[in-house]
Amino acid sequence: MKKYVIFFTPRSGSSWLGQMLKDTGVLGKPDEWFNPESISVVMRRLKADSFEDYIHKMFERGKTVNNVFGVELTPLHYEEYLEKKYFKEYFETDTKYILLMRQDIVAQAISLWKANESKIFHSVEGDAQNSMKFSEWAIKRWVTHILQHENKMAEILEEKNLRPIRISYEFMASNPAAVINLIASDLIDMKLVRNPSTTNAYRKLADSNSEELAAEFYHKCHRYCAEVFSNRKI
Repeated sequence: MKKYVIFFTPRSGSSWLGQMLKDTGVLGKPDEWFNPESISVVMRRLKADSFEDYIHKMFERGKTVNNVFGVELTPLHYEEYLEKKYFKEYFETDTKYILLMRQDIVAQAISLWKANESKIFHSVEGDAQNSMKFSEWAIKRWVTHILQHENKMAEILEEKNLRPIRISYEFMASNPAAVINLIASDLIDMKLVRNPSTTNAYRKLADSNSEELAAEFYHKCHRYCAEVFSNRKI
């Protein structure tokens, strides 16, 4: 079996990327198989008797007919279920690594703030998020939250000596076909790769309100932003 792991931070486009990969039919079915919020439900659905049994059934359910499997991981998923034993056993060899992040961390923080306030995290859950009034405190809070994810991600990559392909949300939005090719390389016969459909169920939720909030934050908190961009670990 050929495997790949997509490490990602919140609001970096992982659901959209995962759906594009699934739509190829030859690059596995990359889901958040170790998400603490859903793993118990999935274990029951797969009738897994143990965590090891779940992993084996996960591989069977998540691979495509050409024997390719993908999984999406956050630092929380890794620490909760894989860190002590299972990452080394199942994902430390013969695995390709991708790091999905977002260059514009302010826009990312605003997206995460609005998602948590509106409870709409993806376009499949609703048509629009709530418009928000500018709050320096709230945006900084979510920037800090994302930085914590990034710092933990950097620690994991360094500890495991992993050198992932780095893909940004912005690059994916501008050239999704290139992203699919980067992930597919060395996993499958590239003749099987076709340009992905970018019109799947997941689409960008940001609107003019998000753009206005970001512009105001960059203007009012320019020194803070410069420091954040100077010290990012990934």
